Amino acid sequence: MINGHKVYSLYMAAREGYRIMKVGNKVPTGSASQGIYELADGNHSGTQCCWDFGNVTTNPKTYADMNTLFFGTAFWGKGAGSGPWMMADFEAGVWAGGAKIGDPGWGGLNDAHPANNNNPSLKVNFAFGILKTSTSQWSLRMADLSTATSLTTGWVGGMPKQISNAGAIVLGVGGDNSNNSWGTFYEGAIVSGYPRARSNRASTAGGSSWLTSSGACRTSSQRPGAGAEHPPRVRRRPLGHLLRKATACVVAA
Repeated sequence: MINGHKVYSLYMAAREGYRIMKVGNKVPTGSASQGIYELADGNHSGTQCCWDFGNVTTNPKTYADMNTLFFGTAFWGKGAGSGPWMMADFEAGVWAGGAKIGDPGWGGLNDAHPANNNNPSLKVNFAFGILKTSTSQWSLRMADLSTATSLTTGWVGGMPKQISNAGAIVLGVGGDNSNNSWGTFYEGAIVSGYPRARSNRASTAGGSSWLTSSGACRTSSQRPGAGAEHPPRVRRRPLGHLLRKATACVVAA
């Protein structure tokens, strides 16, 4: 319960996933910048490939770049401790950081994988992560929402490779439907544009919200904006306000 309201999650086992098989409404495509946030249960996370949320191909039988936020542990990129970690799945690897081979967190399939100690383990009840990408840089930010007063920057720097957004949306599996991992999804959003990172913590009677309002992702008390897709709400005050300067919003819950 949060503020007297029931909160529902999506508890997913291995072999379970969701996706749309077409380009989503105003979902970034091509070289367009993108932001993703996700709130997950760090005590129910997988160790395989790949529990992803984000932008993938419309056809899982066709190879294409991915631009997704991965949560769990994998065979490639590593953060501090034993995980799970918020990482980026760009296809052909999972990155906990890094712009080139040898960088901390590098996640290319057949390379060395030094740990990125700036990317913390999040074996916690409320694991929050943000992935932002553009043609020139990417960043990972994260927090344990039950205790944090600010977001941790796990990585900011050059892209490990150039990617092209395909525009479909996936949750719980990889772009090719790799389905060996698992997790619990509370809420998330995909936005177009490279969100401006501003965070401040607002304490509420039932929990914490990250608030920097732009109107791109709206609270349940506001009317949806044009071009936004809004499934049923799971929180009174969604965390999507952290994503700023976005031109479109897709909320998945």
